[in-house]
Amino acid sequence: QRGRYTCSAVNTEGEGESNSVHLRVQYAPVCKQGQKILYGAARHESVKIYCEVEADPPDVNFRWGFNSSGDQMEIMNHVTEGSTSVATYMPRTEFDYGALFCWARNAVGTQLEPCTYTIIPAGPPDSVKNCTV
Repeated sequence: QRGRYTCSAVNTEGEGESNSVHLRVQYAPVCKQGQKILYGAARHESVKIYCEVEADPPDVNFRWGFNSSGDQMEIMNHVTEGSTSVATYMPRTEFDYGALFCWARNAVGTQLEPCTYTIIPAGPPDSVKNCTV
């Protein structure tokens, strides 16, 4: 609903129109549509996950979290540039695959639903162990 608005009136004396006024609607951050949400990574391979939001005002702060098998932890390794945050994540065990969450906050508030990214195993399989021919 944001944009330029004018008021116009008509009576028997004629027509009139006010100067235009820009209406700015501020809102808490929301996830930008069309982002990559599935990332593949091998064990001990760093992967960069991009979280982009739309917000007004656009000055936002980010927080990242990880959830796997009911355990939650905060991801501290991330950088922010404008309305995008990039987290660097490295799965080390099979329990390090799961969902990463990104929340943004601006002067209006914190986004209601986090942006969700799924980390899945990818790359060459681990070497075989304890094999006999």
